[in-house]
Amino acid sequence: MLIQLLEIIKNKKTCTLRELAELTGEDEDSIKTKIEYLEKSGYLSKTKNFEVAQCKGKCGGCSNCTVNFDDSWIVKE
Repeated sequence: MLIQLLEIIKNKKTCTLRELAELTGEDEDSIKTKIEYLEKSGYLSKTKNFEVAQCKGKCGGCSNCTVNFDDSWIVKE
């Protein structure tokens, strides 16, 4: 399962806990435990997922966006 998580993250570039849970069929708590292990072991780095839901990053300065600041992870090179 750990290798599967690394492969998913590597292929998608970044993933949130929710995305990983959906892709693997496991609950978020199980995924979080595995991710924390991989992070402490030096395989992953935590980052923030700055995803703009409404304007998709083409900000016109309207201040009407919903931004997702969920933690996400990337595979260390």
